[in-house]
Amino acid sequence: ALETGMRRGELLGLQWKEIRCAADGRAAWIVLRPETTKTDRSRTIPVSDGMAALLTRLRKDPAGNDHAIDAHVFGNAVGERLDSIKTSWTTTCRRAGIVDLHFHDLRREAACRWFEAGVPLHHIRDLLGHADISTTSRYLSVTPTELQRSMKMAEQVRQLRQTK
Repeated sequence: ALETGMRRGELLGLQWKEIRCAADGRAAWIVLRPETTKTDRSRTIPVSDGMAALLTRLRKDPAGNDHAIDAHVFGNAVGERLDSIKTSWTTTCRRAGIVDLHFHDLRREAACRWFEAGVPLHHIRDLLGHADISTTSRYLSVTPTELQRSMKMAEQVRQLRQTK
C-alpha cells in the first residue's frame, strides 16, 4: 500500500495477470481491471523499485515455480486469495509498538510522500484512482518542512523579480 497507494481490497484481489513486465522481465506496471477497483475504472500504476523487488520475492510458489497468472499476488503461499488481513495487521502493529495505525493510513502516507516529492496533484489523483481531485486533496497533509520549502521558493521568485 505504501509503494502503490492501492486500496486493501485492490491489493488482496491483485493477480499475477495484472502485473506487466518490461523487456528484462522486471515488473513495470500494475494494470487494475475495472471490476477490482472501487470506482469500477481500470487504473495503471507504475511499479517502484521497492515494489518490483517485493514482487520478485513473491513470484515463486513453495515448490519454486512461478505462480499461475490467476494466483493472487498477496494471497497465501499457493496464491489463494486472503479474505482478511485484520488479525495479521493488528498483530504486526502490536509487536512493533504502533498504536492507532490503520491500513488505509498507508495509502494516505503514499500520497503525502508523492506530493512532498513534487508529484503533481492530478497525477496523485490518478495513481490513487480518485474520481475527484478534492478527494485527493483531503488525503494530503503538509509538513512544516514542506511549508518552509514553499516559503523559500516564494522568496527566490521574489528576489529574481526584484533583480530584473
